[in-house]
Amino acid sequence: MTTTTNITVLVVEDDRNAREVYSLVLQLEGYTVVGADHGQHALDLMEKHRVDAIVTDLLMPVMDGLDLATTVKSDSRYAALPIVLLSGRDLKEEFRDIEVFSALLKKPCSAEDLASAVATVLEKASR
Repeated sequence: MTTTTNITVLVVEDDRNAREVYSLVLQLEGYTVVGADHGQHALDLMEKHRVDAIVTDLLMPVMDGLDLATTVKSDSRYAALPIVLLSGRDLKEEFRDIEVFSALLKKPCSAEDLASAVATVLEKASR
């Protein structure tokens, strides 16, 4: 099992309330959380903070979750970074062949599902 000490998760969500809820869930699991309101903001924060995983919404202004994930994975510094996608859309049908995401969660998701998805992708990434 992955220990959450010193693990930073970047939560990217344009809805402030949702971002705060996701951040709180992950903080209660022991993660350090950095929040961004769109993909470009997330990329800017990644230049300032060490990030171990990303949880991102799909539809956001400026840069959406797919563009964020594609940009992150194309950068050799972050290519192995696990990314969890959250969306209200039917993710499995639409994104089943897209390898930039380590996990897909349909909104609304439970605190347990979010915490479990992050723990799972971090565990897989550490192997």
